[in-house]
Amino acid sequence: MANSGDDFRVVIIVAHTWAEVNHTEIIRLISARKATPHEGGHMRKGKDAQADEIRALKRQKDREINTADLPPTADWSKAVIGKFYRPIKKPLTIRLDADVLFWLKGQGKGYQTRINTILRNVMEEQSRSVASKR
Repeated sequence: MANSGDDFRVVIIVAHTWAEVNHTEIIRLISARKATPHEGGHMRKGKDAQADEIRALKRQKDREINTADLPPTADWSKAVIGKFYRPIKKPLTIRLDADVLFWLKGQGKGYQTRINTILRNVMEEQSRSVASKR
């Protein structure tokens, strides 16, 4: 018999350690067992309460948010515009000359990211060039 998402609850106890070698994070699973009805219900109530709180926050208008406890920021000189901006990626099939692909892959992992960076730099340069001519 297949379990629905609500019927399958597991309590996982995890020990977390930080390895200084290459700054890698190691998570060790110490124990996993089926949750008791008491534990499973408690987890469900927590999720429901959190979901209710998130929905309530989404309904708030900007002017209703109390920012009195936030420290004032006087120096914005180190602020970076778009630091966390992540454009939507679209899958694409392209044909590249073999030597171009060899060059891109020869620079290490991330050749698709490298292609995107090169194209973005050209796009932004052309956009600036067009804007300065206006």
